[in-house]
Amino acid sequence: AWNIYSFAVPIVQQFFGISPGAHKKIVGINPQMPSSWNDAALENVMVGDNMISIYFKREGKQETLTVTQSATDWTLELGAEYNPGVEYEFLEGNVSQGEDGVLRSSDQKVVLRKHFP
Repeated sequence: AWNIYSFAVPIVQQFFGISPGAHKKIVGINPQMPSSWNDAALENVMVGDNMISIYFKREGKQETLTVTQSATDWTLELGAEYNPGVEYEFLEGNVSQGEDGVLRSSDQKVVLRKHFP
């Protein structure tokens, strides 16, 4: 059990950027994939009574992030804040930016594309 823990925690927290806030029904998603990874997925991660799946794809100077969740009474927080110089395109789902700069959605599926300069 300890071997899988030391392998899985860095992948879930660092690469896929999952930060659970189950007591508030919030799941932070802020992936930081290694530059050599162009495709990655993590499916069916339980956070409280919600199940999260994340799909990441990099093509040239753009990254597409698809996040699904099983519950609609939870909030997804996508990225730490809106990054200057990066263009965001919301392909699916309702996403709003709070006064704190955090992108949020309660939809069951959110697709976000980032275009880097």
